[in-house]
Amino acid sequence: EYDDPNRFPGNYTTGLNAKNDQDLYLNPGLYCIRGGMKNNSKASVTGNGVTLYFYDYGDVQLNQNNAGDVILTSCKAEPCGNPSAIQGLLMYFDPSYQADVQLNGSSTNIFRGTVFGSNANFHLNGNTDTLSEEIYNFSTQIIGNWIEINGNAMLVMNLKSDDFVS
Repeated sequence: EYDDPNRFPGNYTTGLNAKNDQDLYLNPGLYCIRGGMKNNSKASVTGNGVTLYFYDYGDVQLNQNNAGDVILTSCKAEPCGNPSAIQGLLMYFDPSYQADVQLNGSSTNIFRGTVFGSNANFHLNGNTDTLSEEIYNFSTQIIGNWIEINGNAMLVMNLKSDDFVS
């Protein structure tokens, strides 16, 4: 685990975590992650032009409230980072293990690109301010073993073909 919140593409064998109120910034490229990924609900996680490949044990839990946000988008054009992200693929979970993925958030979250986990269980949990006109928006397709949606937010899956792996 590193203290620097600015991360670069590569191999992370002890997971990626944003602790306390520390924000996490992922530079464009491919991240091979063992041990999962977690963050504090007030920390922001930003990664534009990234592919997150989870290849071994460890769950993914992205927790947000309106004090922080998650912005994770896949690469739209090659090359993207070094090593290069995979165009249109945001997250890939190795099918050799059953990952538990929780995306807990608010209307400030942005996800764009394919999320593929054929053996993963996904939990999408969200609430948003009842006076807000914003919605919990995924510009993504999620492929998983099991997908559960909870919360009071209106969830919209906005599928644009140029954002995904074909």
